[in-house]
Amino acid sequence: MAEIVVAIGASHTGLMIRKFRAAPREQRERIMEGFAQLRTLLGQAAPDVLVIAGSDHLKTFFFDNMPTFCLGVGEWCEGWGDAGVPQYRVRVHHALARTLLAGALDAGFDLAFSYEMPLDHGFFGSLHFLTPEMDVPIVPLFVNSAVPPQPSFSRCHQLGEFLGRFIRSLDDDLRVAILGTGGLSHWVGVPGMGRINESFDRWVLDLMCRGRAEELIRMSGEELERRAGNGAHEIRNWLIALGALGSGHVRLCVYEPIRAWATGIALLALTPSE
Repeated sequence: MAEIVVAIGASHTGLMIRKFRAAPREQRERIMEGFAQLRTLLGQAAPDVLVIAGSDHLKTFFFDNMPTFCLGVGEWCEGWGDAGVPQYRVRVHHALARTLLAGALDAGFDLAFSYEMPLDHGFFGSLHFLTPEMDVPIVPLFVNSAVPPQPSFSRCHQLGEFLGRFIRSLDDDLRVAILGTGGLSHWVGVPGMGRINESFDRWVLDLMCRGRAEELIRMSGEELERRAGNGAHEIRNWLIALGALGSGHVRLCVYEPIRAWATGIALLALTPSE
């Protein structure tokens, strides 16, 4: 049977790579140590595939075509090479992607799909640090975190729960890792850009680590944006990872409010119950 061997929550930002040295050395070293811990965890888990819930910054999807969820089901995904990220190319585990798509539709999750879905730093920004060799095939799940109306937090968590159940029901002997990427608090292209709400970020991380995501799920998108900025909508991707994991242990590897990167940066390791 297939199994979920590890899940990860990881912030990304367009400044983390492009303006890496603008951050204080102590802070960026702690972030890099956190990524090193997660690379070790991934190496030990030895996943065959990495399912990624990520966002797009009006590169692949724009106002003329903005799905709520879209699954990449082709053979490869190309990167945009934006935000200082190299223009990567990574193989898609198309067999799992197409199986997930069919299962999601049968379960009432109306996912869009694409055979050619370029990915921006919302996906490759985290992969750059976690799997820099791009040697683990992925299944990319785009989640609209940029343009309202957006999926509710509860729907994202439900989608994650479905992914977890469905993956574990597969007969294939697959080892699957889950990555939710984005956030935490940041304001993008709006008044207040550069702000970070550290107290909000720590509250969110505490809820996740204590298995109390339902308190976050009850929050409205309007309240989230008021407290943590329009960039914090990417927390939806973390809720998908949490939902997929189900029961397990959540450990905060690092949190740093990095002003030079205009984002509250966090890394979470989520390991399933024995």
